[in-house]
Amino acid sequence: MLQCTRKLMRLSTAEVQVSCSKVARHGQKLKIFPLRDQKYKFDFWFSDECNFLISTSKEKHIWCSYGDAIGPLLETFCNYYKEEGGGSPLKVLWKRMCYEMRGCTQCVSRQHRAQETCKEEYEPSVVDSLLGVLRTLDEERVAVHLKEVNGRMAQGGYDAEANSVSLMFEVLTFPILLDDQFLTNEFQVFIEAVDNAHELSFASKQFPGVYALLFLKRRRALITPLIKSQRSGQLHTLC
Repeated sequence: MLQCTRKLMRLSTAEVQVSCSKVARHGQKLKIFPLRDQKYKFDFWFSDECNFLISTSKEKHIWCSYGDAIGPLLETFCNYYKEEGGGSPLKVLWKRMCYEMRGCTQCVSRQHRAQETCKEEYEPSVVDSLLGVLRTLDEERVAVHLKEVNGRMAQGGYDAEANSVSLMFEVLTFPILLDDQFLTNEFQVFIEAVDNAHELSFASKQFPGVYALLFLKRRRALITPLIKSQRSGQLHTLC
């Protein structure tokens, strides 16, 4: 377990009220109950924070607007696949985050940065299982989105301008996602379809995933000139 949990398990009733103060600052009135055991302390904190995030306005993205609140909650995702049914607070929260990351590159970046921070600050023995779950969730999230997008494009009912940027940004910025073979196959179909409809170009920022695409079986003729152009700084922005 991470330091966050160990600290929470030692909190007194008064300290729990202080730890929830950022929730109160958002206008939520909290009730503090007597805490009879350590597990209840953590369960109370997690349940209250999770329900608060779920209930926030859909106009505000969780990662963009409540990064300080969702960061500590990431630890609880180690139990994501142990949750039964789709109505648990953890799964409801993740469903909303997945929806928001479909169209917001800032949310995507913060999701991945949080994992990188965990990897840098904690020993592998402490965080490897958690990072494995988070990586699997990200792979599933992106693969499902790609499959849906590819299906709509195949039927001619997809607006690439409105949906392609976030997907392409995430895969090309965090190419570790390409370790998942199903995701890789769907991404190859996706990038070909987008290239057929639009002229692919990139910002001056270097996207590490562009080089990873050289190892894909399809579209190598497309990727090689993209790498040369990126190297020379001549590409203009799509992502």
